[in-house]
Amino acid sequence: MSALVADLWNVTKKCIQRDLRNQDNELEIIRIRTKAQSEYIISQQGDFTMIGIQLCGKAIEEAKLAAAAEAQAAVEAEKAKKGDKEQG
Repeated sequence: MSALVADLWNVTKKCIQRDLRNQDNELEIIRIRTKAQSEYIISQQGDFTMIGIQLCGKAIEEAKLAAAAEAQAAVEAEKAKKGDKEQG
C-alpha cells in the first residue's frame, strides 16, 4: 500500500506542477473521496507519509447505528446474565 500511495503522491505532484505551470506550487495534501462514503487524506513531510481515513455522510450514520445496536445487545446480554444468576 505504501508504494501505491508514494506513486500516487509523485504522479499528482508532477501533474499539478505541469498543469499549473508554476514550479513554486507545492503539494501539501491529497483528499480522495470514494463511492463507499469514505475519504482518504494523504500528507507527506520529508520521508514520512501520513494517511487518514474518515467516514463521510451516510457511512457515519450507519456506523453510529451499528454502535448503538452493539451497545444495546451488550446491555441485554448483561441483563440476561444477571437474571440467570438470580434464578440459580
